Amino acid sequence: MAGISKIIKERLALEAELKAITESFERRKKELTQQIGKCKEQEQIVSSGLDLEKIELGKKVLYIHGNPYQRCQDTKSDGSNTLAKLAIADILDGCKHLRKEYFGQKRYEGYHQRSDHPYGFGPSHGSIVEEVGLRNREKELSDEEVEAAVYFLTVWQRYNECTKTE
Repeated sequence: MAGISKIIKERLALEAELKAITESFERRKKELTQQIGKCKEQEQIVSSGLDLEKIELGKKVLYIHGNPYQRCQDTKSDGSNTLAKLAIADILDGCKHLRKEYFGQKRYEGYHQRSDHPYGFGPSHGSIVEEVGLRNREKELSDEEVEAAVYFLTVWQRYNECTKTE
C-alpha cells in the first residue's frame, strides 16, 4: 500500500499536468477563435464587393479611431466637414498635414469640434473622439499606399458595416 505522501505527490503532479493542458487548450482556443473571426470579417468584406487587399494596405498606412465621417464644426477655413475628406485631400497632397498632426475631432460641451494636434497630444478641454492619422510619419507613401489609404477612407463606412460585431 502506498503512503499518503506518495499519493499526494502523484495527485499534485496530475493536477499540474491538467492545469498546463487546460491553459494550452485555452490559449489555442482563443487563437483559433480570433482567426475564425478574422476570416468571417474578410468574408463579409469580400462578399460586399470591397477590395480586401487595398483595405489591408490602407490599414497599414492609416489608423482611424471613431467615425471619420462624423460631421464636425470646422473652425478651419477650408470648409471641409469630415475628417475623412480632410485626410483624403491631405494624402493626395503628399501628407503635409498628417506628417505633423493627426486630424482630430473632440466632443466638448455637446458639440463635435475639429481639433488637430501633434501625435501623442490632445486638447486641453474636451476629449478626442474621432481621429485619423498616419502610422509611419517618416516614410514617403508609394503610389500604391496612397491609393490604398484613399480607398480605405472612401469605403470606410461600408467597411465598418462589414466589421461590426454583434
